[in-house]
Parts: sequence; structure tokens; C-alpha cells
Amino acid sequence: MAYVADPRLYRAGAQALFAALQDGLVNPVGAEYPLAEAATAHAELEAGRTTGSVILTS
Repeated sequence: MAYVADPRLYRAGAQALFAALQDGLVNPVGAEYPLAEAATAHAELEAGRTTGSVILTS
């Protein structure tokens, strides 16, 4: 959240992220849940039972 409060840091952080993605950084998808199961997805995140990104699908 510190990056959001300072536009200069936010811009630098965003540029670093996009550079890493262009260099081949891959963020693995750990789980996908239908939007109707968003509460379950949040519970899994809070309990630490997920790794990688958690995606909500429609």
C-alpha cells in the first residue's frame, strides 16, 4: 500500500513489474473459482490454503 500513497513510487513499481513481465516473469494461477464461490475463495486465501494467484471467473 505504500506505493499507492506516493505516485512516484507507484509509477516506479508499476514500471518494474511490467519490465519483469516482459522479461518472462510468470505468475502461476493456483486456483480458479466461479464468482458465485467468491466467499470460498476468500476463505481459502485467509486460511493460507492457496498458492499463486486466485482467479474469480464468471
